Amino acid sequence: MNRKIPAALAAVGAVFAIAACGGYDPTEAVNSLNKQLNDQLQSSLQAAGVSSSVASQAGLTVKCPDSVEKGQSFDCSVTGKASGESVDVPMEINDSDELVPVAEEKLNSAVQTITEAEAGKSFGQ
Repeated sequence: MNRKIPAALAAVGAVFAIAACGGYDPTEAVNSLNKQLNDQLQSSLQAAGVSSSVASQAGLTVKCPDSVEKGQSFDCSVTGKASGESVDVPMEINDSDELVPVAEEKLNSAVQTITEAEAGKSFGQ
């Protein structure tokens, strides 16, 4: 049985403020991004008919380097909890000290890829 995952994750809009002091530690911003993406993933899976107990086994984890430099691109990995699928996404700290994707479509594509992999695991495919 094929089920479609709603396009709720199509526009992630990931901009997360971080504290500025020399080298940047994006941990707080990454934690916020993880929460937002996981909330959206759970909602999408449940909207597609996956029970909440099964959907809760799916998830996304974003990991970024512990120390980054403002204005320099760095890779963050987006990994599926159930599927193990992983995609690297280029991110940066912008002039407003926010963690943002270098290209929004790359983050959206990565999230969609992981969401589909997680959905496949949730649906037993």
